[in-house]
Amino acid sequence: MEWFLKTRGSTGRRDHQLRDAYIARMSELRGIYADYTELKFQSEAGRYECASFSPEILKNDLLPRLARIETHIKSLLPPRP
Repeated sequence: MEWFLKTRGSTGRRDHQLRDAYIARMSELRGIYADYTELKFQSEAGRYECASFSPEILKNDLLPRLARIETHIKSLLPPRP
């Protein structure tokens, strides 16, 4: 996400609330915002609440969300030289 934001002239989005607000406002990212927020929530649960995720949850929910985000972001970026 940072890579994409930098291509749009946005730098220094290390403040999570500011980054989330910026992403929420970008029309280009509306299609993946739900996936982004869910992964963010689950990542925080894993880090701060020591939540664990079964292989089924990873395979059927979290990894597909990540793949959708990656595919969408890559479609918005210019080809790399």
